[in-house]
Amino acid sequence: MSGHRVHRLTASITAVAAAVVAVSGTAAAEEPRRIGIVVSTTVNVTEAEADAIASELGAALSSALPVDIIAGGETRRRLPPDGLPDECIARAECRTDLGDRLDASELLLIVVVKIGERVQIDATWANVASGKAISRAAVVVEAGADRAKVFADAAPTLLPHIKRAEPNDRRPDIIVVPGATTPGDGRHMTTGSWIAVGVSGAALIGGTVFALSARNKFNALDGDGCRDMRCPQSEVDSMERRALAADVLYGVSIAAGVTALVMYLRSDAGDEEPPAEPAVTVGAGPGSVGFAIGGRF
Repeated sequence: MSGHRVHRLTASITAVAAAVVAVSGTAAAEEPRRIGIVVSTTVNVTEAEADAIASELGAALSSALPVDIIAGGETRRRLPPDGLPDECIARAECRTDLGDRLDASELLLIVVVKIGERVQIDATWANVASGKAISRAAVVVEAGADRAKVFADAAPTLLPHIKRAEPNDRRPDIIVVPGATTPGDGRHMTTGSWIAVGVSGAALIGGTVFALSARNKFNALDGDGCRDMRCPQSEVDSMERRALAADVLYGVSIAAGVTALVMYLRSDAGDEEPPAEPAVTVGAGPGSVGFAIGGRF
């Protein structure tokens, strides 16, 4: 009697779940590249000075490009206990290990040389997944120069494959250095997100109640020997109404959940105008349930 409806509900939930996964995958694909800056060799530079230079370089890169950077003392704490092997720049397996330790998809392995007040940084860029490594042009900081400006100007040569971020479309940067804080608000649960979560939870509970009620009604009718549709039509209609109510509420729950997820993922988009609150529309017809999400995300 209600077997087709149960199968239809399961298929609907599966389809929307796949849509949620697709939305999450798309958002993940838009995440900025995470780049680890690793000091591989130093000349006339102390460990503390090298970490400070790496941190300043990371801050400059993140201010100029849409990237997440891990650099300085935090990078050093994640290096192998015995330190970085001298030949790590040339060994793909060593670079892969560094990428895993730093949770980074790309690396900048730098050699820092100081002669008097002049500092030169020779960098090798590496893609962790592909194993590709390319030497970059040296970055030179002359005595008295503004190091932050020099590093920012060098960003296009160190990471030429990453487009410079525009002021209105950049997401907040994440700089992992000792004592640093994350600028910007980042992703957060907006008022609309919390409302959508509340609607999703309430609808899920209501749908479950109606689904269990419909199931109990079905079992009762089945136990009375109604296998050949000889049950009173009023009883069958009652069961069908409960199953339909469960379908509708499950649809509302899924739609509101997707809305909450999308709003959370877009909460750091930095739109000039605040997004409109989402609208969840649900409709039921003969043998079907439909829902739609409206609004600006």
